[in-house]
Amino acid sequence: MQQCNLFISIPFVVGHADWDTAPTYANTAPAVKRSYLDAVLAEMHGFAEGAQSLEIASVTFGTGSMSTIPESDMREFLSEVGRIFPIAPATPVHAVFDPGLLSVGQANELKALGAPCFEFRYFTSNFDEADVMGVPSGETEMKKTSILLEQMGLDHVVMHVALGIGGQTSASLEKTLRDALRSTVVGFELVPLREGWSRAQDDDDTARLFEHASAWLETHGFRPTTPTRFMREGIDDPYHANLYAPIGEEAGLATLSFGPSTISVFDGLLWSNIGDIDQYIRESANPAAITEQVVELDAAASAQRRELDALYRKAADRLDFKERLRYRRVFERLSNRV
Repeated sequence: MQQCNLFISIPFVVGHADWDTAPTYANTAPAVKRSYLDAVLAEMHGFAEGAQSLEIASVTFGTGSMSTIPESDMREFLSEVGRIFPIAPATPVHAVFDPGLLSVGQANELKALGAPCFEFRYFTSNFDEADVMGVPSGETEMKKTSILLEQMGLDHVVMHVALGIGGQTSASLEKTLRDALRSTVVGFELVPLREGWSRAQDDDDTARLFEHASAWLETHGFRPTTPTRFMREGIDDPYHANLYAPIGEEAGLATLSFGPSTISVFDGLLWSNIGDIDQYIRESANPAAITEQVVELDAAASAQRRELDALYRKAADRLDFKERLRYRRVFERLSNRV
């Protein structure tokens, strides 16, 4: 059986902050979200025939926040994902939520799919910084979520912390990291604001904040596993950890990704989906219409990915903090999308 990671883009967010990741959408109508989930399932059904021959190593719901999906829609969606792909009860299921916006029902739906590993868009515990981003204080909201996690016995948590907010200082950033550090936390993701966002600091200031946060995290037992992720020893989402690894090698599992602006590496091919969410919703059952680019993973392409993988895993040693902040663009430029 072929081992495979699943990545499912949920591109909707709470708040209006402009993060340096794949495109996300705020204030999206519920009907559009339902149409999007149906579109993702339509794309998945294109792989249903061979799905039972796969060994699913992990499932990741990323890009935006699962908090934006109503519980009833999530139940139907996750049930269908579980019908298409053979996801074992012990399979790690990584999902991003906002503090205070994880319900018991949502947590139970994820437990029905696999073994939940939660990532929280903590952002900041500073009220002024939260106001700049248009989100509630992460510290206040996270207290509610921590009680829920404790009651349900869920103890695998990764905290996302924003970098580069207008007015952010080393002291306020360190306070956010300190407040976010709970006994269940196994990792941190340092999430930079997009360059040019009206309330973001410039790259030099943000890089200095990144350097300060990096030193604090390493002092507290978190090591860099990718350019922006810091994890306890031996713990990470395999999708993130193996993002550039060539398939067929020890660390390189196949990856099937669903949704716009995603990349898959499977069956000797690498392909990317279009970034236009409206076109994706209209054409999701038509691979030719939603595929942006296809590359055959021949010996040369695999060798290039092997080099990128080595750089990605050792980014803390080989890239400066400004390059690590914008690593997606750095790697795309180096690899020409391979």
